[in-house]
Amino acid sequence: MFIKSLVQLIFVFSLPLSLFAQTCCSAGTPILSAINISATNGGQWQLSLTAEHNSIQDVLPRVISPREERFTNSLLLDVSYGISERFSITLIVPYVQLSQTPLFGSQGQILTNGLGDILTMVKYNIIPVNFVNQNQLAVGYGLKLPSGRSDLRGGLGAILAPQLQPGTGSWDHVLWGFYSQNFRPEPISLFFNLNYRLNGDNNRFQTSGPFSSYKFGNVFSSALGLSYRLRPSLDLSALVRYRHTEKDLFADVEVPNTGGDWVYLVPAININFDPYGLRFSGQLPVFRNLTGIQITTSFTVSASFYYFIF
Repeated sequence: MFIKSLVQLIFVFSLPLSLFAQTCCSAGTPILSAINISATNGGQWQLSLTAEHNSIQDVLPRVISPREERFTNSLLLDVSYGISERFSITLIVPYVQLSQTPLFGSQGQILTNGLGDILTMVKYNIIPVNFVNQNQLAVGYGLKLPSGRSDLRGGLGAILAPQLQPGTGSWDHVLWGFYSQNFRPEPISLFFNLNYRLNGDNNRFQTSGPFSSYKFGNVFSSALGLSYRLRPSLDLSALVRYRHTEKDLFADVEVPNTGGDWVYLVPAININFDPYGLRFSGQLPVFRNLTGIQITTSFTVSASFYYFIF
């Protein structure tokens, strides 16, 4: 049994580099980018639906030509409710479609889709925003459930790579923080967000045995931005987002070509018609320092619809 497991471990590490190449988001739904909004006020419901397209075509280092194209389309439903002035709860339910198309050879496109990993979160307002306070400080804790499939297989029966799985197969913990500062009567707002995802283990390649444990790298993300109100119904915003991902682990051994640092520029337009709102945003990489050879995001575009119930 041990010899068989050892052979499997050697096989996994000898797979093509593209199998373990990580995108700008680790496997599964990009939930960390979906929880940047502030905590919900007491007695208020907030519903939002976000569609995001992530084009993954850049290969680093650039001296290597890409062998495939990928994209991820995500649809995220966010339901939040303010239990009181201090406490609110959030539920994020994602649906994802993932694609991988080889640029050479006879192999065709691989397309998968399905329910992603659901996130539940409790947020606490340390400094609630109101007519007196022009700033808000909130923290939160979330639990990501392994509700998305992580064991999908291809035509030959081999398990598909992580970037083609709707879920990660692990229970993950998420720590979250948010701060905002208004400068009334000036139409400028400053906001800062950070979150940390502590990933659990999953059994991607074995259900039991010494090599059953696969762990995606923990993820830290932070964002600093400014918002400028052109008119009561129109805001422009821009933020800089930093993301750090640790290396994946398989049987407590670091997986090559995983982990790194990313910096993104994220411009956005917000249209507000209380109790409705629209948000259009894009994401462009401005700095990347990745481990080994990885295929990563070229750009991301998203559109969100918000509805507030007081």
